[in-house]
Amino acid sequence: DPVRLDIEDGVATITLNRPENRNALNAEMANAIVDAVDEVETTEGVRCLVLTGTEGTFCAGGDIKSMAERQGSSTDLNEAVETVQLVLSRAIQRIAEFHLPTIAKIDGVAYGAGGNLAIVPDVTVASADSKISFGFRQVGLAIDTGTSYLLPRQVGSSKAKELVFTGELLDAKAAEDLGLFKTV
Repeated sequence: DPVRLDIEDGVATITLNRPENRNALNAEMANAIVDAVDEVETTEGVRCLVLTGTEGTFCAGGDIKSMAERQGSSTDLNEAVETVQLVLSRAIQRIAEFHLPTIAKIDGVAYGAGGNLAIVPDVTVASADSKISFGFRQVGLAIDTGTSYLLPRQVGSSKAKELVFTGELLDAKAAEDLGLFKTV
């Protein structure tokens, strides 16, 4: 399964479960996140939602390989990428709109769309080994999946632009200094 859902003692935990791809988001995983949130929403007794990754990686961002594979069934690469980005955006929006407190538990890298998935919850806690980047340009993509909305609200407009333009990979301390993480 691309995600695992566990509910215990009122805490629902969605675990990104594609460690062979560093938990990169493809359409199947994004749809599974939405389905898991829908299930949590209808489960009595849940008090909060935790989002985490497997095997020392939170999320490597959008799965570029799956975008290229989708392009094989389309004559237009832009159309293939847009289709995947829309599905990923829907998953991130679903977390953002969830009615209970949400927590991201980061261990390892949160990159691109994975960075958005890391900062969209109400609270983001991270291990000292965690890193975050909004390096869409480094893989030839425009900023997407909520970066232009989420990031400036957390770090300010100028710093958000700098992070997007440079694609800088922030360590946990630098991310905490900017207010993106609380290192635990």
